[in-house]
Amino acid sequence: MACSSKRPYLAVAIGLVLVIALWLAARALAPGPDWHTFYEASHYLVRGQSPYLQKAFANPPWALIPALPIALLFPEQLGRAAWFVVGI
Repeated sequence: MACSSKRPYLAVAIGLVLVIALWLAARALAPGPDWHTFYEASHYLVRGQSPYLQKAFANPPWALIPALPIALLFPEQLGRAAWFVVGI
């Protein structure tokens, strides 16, 4: 039972580390065409339009599935940082 009482602290510590990493990545990452492409293509897909309206998007549409939650929940700069942190 001693381990179960430490689990909330572990979850809070992991969450805090992720938030700090996300904040640092959002400040440090330079804008790049890769996330911008996925970000715009994800928004086209959700609106029921073709993701290929974003001219640089050359992937199959199912490649957007992992990017959808991040692209829809965060603005572009923060989404780029979240995509970076999740990728690590």
